[in-house]
Amino acid sequence: MNICVVGVSHLSQVTAACLAHAGHCVAILNQDRLPLPTWPTESTLDDLLHEGYTNGRLTITTEIDTAVCPADVVWIANDLPLDVNDRTDIDAQLKSWTRLFPCLQPRALVLLSSQVPVGTTWRLEKLFDDWWPTRYVHYPGNGFGYIPENLQ
Repeated sequence: MNICVVGVSHLSQVTAACLAHAGHCVAILNQDRLPLPTWPTESTLDDLLHEGYTNGRLTITTEIDTAVCPADVVWIANDLPLDVNDRTDIDAQLKSWTRLFPCLQPRALVLLSSQVPVGTTWRLEKLFDDWWPTRYVHYPGNGFGYIPENLQ
């Protein structure tokens, strides 16, 4: 399965490394930032990342079409910037994520596992439904889902 992991966070690295280790072809869409260094206690993560890069199942790119177009699953796993009151501008994030829409395959599954307010997945799906019919014949079956962020 081809999977695109969106983000350059600890969550995205763990997700991508484990999926590549399980045999999937994974592209990390990193939005012009370098991957984070792993923590000293995470030698296994370093090994998994190295394994994925070495065997060609794990790549990093800043090109949306290279990462998203072949993906059966687009897994959004990026950290969201917070303000001093521990809130994020979810509207800005939703706008950023809509840049993925033109490259989504019919029947692609979009998973959101970033920490977001309740209702964000529904809002993203609504934006997609509003966008999609204006460009193509609507193709039922595109799916959106939420996986709570939990790395333990």
